[in-house]
Amino acid sequence: MMGPKVGNLISGVAVLMLLMCLKYTIANSNIVFKLSARNLPTYDPFGGYPDPYVTLSYENPPNPPLDFGETSKLVDTPDPDWPEVFNVIYTNGSSQRLVLDVYDEDVDSDDLMGSVTIYLEEIVTTFGGALEKDILLNNSTQMGQIRLLANVTTDSK
Repeated sequence: MMGPKVGNLISGVAVLMLLMCLKYTIANSNIVFKLSARNLPTYDPFGGYPDPYVTLSYENPPNPPLDFGETSKLVDTPDPDWPEVFNVIYTNGSSQRLVLDVYDEDVDSDDLMGSVTIYLEEIVTTFGGALEKDILLNNSTQMGQIRLLANVTTDSK
């Protein structure tokens, strides 16, 4: 007869083996996502809220980065919820990532507020598909957050 510790160890090993099998049977994941941000500071010398937008780049080393898309420019908001929906395919085991650059639109030239890199594997393995990353904003000690809300579907091999 097995004691409770041995039984727990066996069931823990079984769960680990199941998770490893699932990891290697998933070929691709389709990631559909939207972006939002919170607590973006004022960048304009005359005050007021930023007019933020995000540019997205896709990286899959050793291939060169690709421009992936851009959100709309929203006016006077530190807490934008962009309406655009983006779609990307993640291949299991790859180092694919998105680079999100947050800008404040201005009349003369737009200010880069900050950047964040998100690995696609992070999105696929995040429970519920909601991921929040802090952005250390340029020329500042202030932090803002970029949020990515995703729906992930997977294809089996």
